[in-house]
Amino acid sequence: MEFQLITPKEFVSVIEFNYDDLHKWITDQVEKYQNLTYTDETIKSAKEDRAALNKFKDRIDAARKDVKKRYLEPYNTFEEKVKTLIALIDEPAKAIDTQVKTYEEKKKAEKQEQIREYFNAVIGDLSKFLTLDQIFDNKWLNATTTIKSVQTQIDQTIEKVKFDLKTIKDLKSEWELQIIDTYLKTLDVSAALREKTRLEERKKELEETPEPSEIKQTVSEMEIVEPTTEESSTPEQKIYTRKFWVKGTADQLRALGQYMKDNNIEYGGIE
Repeated sequence: MEFQLITPKEFVSVIEFNYDDLHKWITDQVEKYQNLTYTDETIKSAKEDRAALNKFKDRIDAARKDVKKRYLEPYNTFEEKVKTLIALIDEPAKAIDTQVKTYEEKKKAEKQEQIREYFNAVIGDLSKFLTLDQIFDNKWLNATTTIKSVQTQIDQTIEKVKFDLKTIKDLKSEWELQIIDTYLKTLDVSAALREKTRLEERKKELEETPEPSEIKQTVSEMEIVEPTTEESSTPEQKIYTRKFWVKGTADQLRALGQYMKDNNIEYGGIE
């Protein structure tokens, strides 16, 4: 069954009216108003001219609205009938769509279970490191993606993870567990090696941090100036706050700050 437009066979392409005559007449009439200046004596004429122009404009616009209405009436009737036909089609189409989607979701669930079964069958000892969720790709559930291609991707991923873990273990790093943990979060061996470098640099920094005895010696060499004492009374006892400034090199001040921080001593920082 085809949609057949019976009438009109040809639509009106141009709505004709005396446009040229009107355009010329209005242009001539409006020209005299262009540079016209009204005075107190002629303001009444200004109001009359304004009313005349607005009245003529309204007559032209009324004609436009009338033409629009006449042309839209048959279209509105036509549109209403077409919408009725579309509604008749939509009702069974939506019901069929629901069944199709339910079927597709069922097939996806079945395919996902196939994928999980295969993964569990081939993961072996690597199961304590790698889960299916870590490598799962939603594109695997597309109807155009074959189960064989999914299995191939799983095999390749497992082999890559085994190789990467062996690479990390061959480093024999003291932070092997931390490096492996970083790798398993990203499955990116480069990220794991960056974590190894970070841990090594952190260890080096800690090794270069002065021992408490060295800090005490450094502090003893610093000059204390402008001492002040504040007293605060409570019903139980008097509390004294000792404030002082110290002078020293940047390294000495950093060492002092670290010492006080490690020993939970309050200090106002370094200026």
